[in-house]
Amino acid sequence: MVDYVKRIDKFMSHTVENAVKNKILGHGRGWCFTVKHFLGIGSNISIRKALSDLQHVKLIRRISQGLYDYPRVHKTLGIIPPNI
Repeated sequence: MVDYVKRIDKFMSHTVENAVKNKILGHGRGWCFTVKHFLGIGSNISIRKALSDLQHVKLIRRISQGLYDYPRVHKTLGIIPPNI
């Protein structure tokens, strides 16, 4: 039973992460967001975990505590700061 619960938890975390990632990609580069933008997708903890994982793979940046962006990248200038 414990293995089954672990598999379900792993599946659900991947589902939440994919939904968060798809929403970010849908908004496009330069979008700034917080956990509140994803409240309909999953629990607060699962969304925070998904954002943390996406930050670790460098898809998004953590600007400050609870504030993230999907950075715009210029081929000469590099990462462009967000308009906040």
